[in-house]
Amino acid sequence: MRWPLIFNFFISGIVIGTSSCALSCGWLLIPLISENEPSIKKSFFRFIYFHAGKIISYIILGGLVGYSSQFITKITNNRSLWLYGGTILFVIGILNMLLPDYRRTGIKKKFSAVTGFIIGIIPCGPLIGFLVYLAYVANDFVSGAIGGFVFGLGNILNPLIFLIFLVPASTGFFERIINNKQIFKIAGSLIFFCWAIALILEAMG
Repeated sequence: MRWPLIFNFFISGIVIGTSSCALSCGWLLIPLISENEPSIKKSFFRFIYFHAGKIISYIILGGLVGYSSQFITKITNNRSLWLYGGTILFVIGILNMLLPDYRRTGIKKKFSAVTGFIIGIIPCGPLIGFLVYLAYVANDFVSGAIGGFVFGLGNILNPLIFLIFLVPASTGFFERIINNKQIFKIAGSLIFFCWAIALILEAMG
């Protein structure tokens, strides 16, 4: 694959990452990187895990698009992706709310990667546009996977990185005021529930 194309994929990832996608993904990152004891280091690594999950999904999607240009039509017509994704996010929301703090903190790393993968593999308008373009320029699975990987790397460079600093600080501030940990667990889970309901309704529509 030619270097100009690889550079194009990287820039496409940056552009899409700084668009409305950043705002939608931001809501899901908040409960993942917030803690009872704020830590910028933990927030940073969960940000990375979240995007690692997205990159894996982009590699898979890109490879399948490179292998078969008909894959785009199949994925956009397959509503089961929305249903499966919504169900998993709903389960994550329940676990986030019910698990004790020591267990919840220990598995948030896995939550981040799984959530990123789900968000990455469920097609949105900008992603479908990229996949259509990739279908024209990728000739096989490997070149498509490379395109998806480079696109995912560019997608990391987005405004959500500021949440790494803002969320831990704001979490500690509000906890000192409210002094009720359960409120934050419920609020974080509500974000997952809203996404889950939106995806399930999309699957049924």
